[in-house]
Amino acid sequence: MLNFCEIELHWSDVSINTSKSDCIRIGKRYYVGCANIITLDGIALQWRKEIHYLGNYMYIVNSRLFKCSMSKCKRTFF
Repeated sequence: MLNFCEIELHWSDVSINTSKSDCIRIGKRYYVGCANIITLDGIALQWRKEIHYLGNYMYIVNSRLFKCSMSKCKRTFF
């Protein structure tokens, strides 16, 4: 699926910034390891247990259901 998206983006002169892109798994089998996702340039995207969203204010966490964490933000506040 990523390759199809990359081809469409390439036709529009847009590319995926692999240094800012990560993978996260959400669903019933979120804890199972996955094979690396390789871009058309041959770069593997990193799998993470959490990814930050909106700077360092909110983190999306891998879990069975979609879940966000603000615990790091709360720790820095106090």
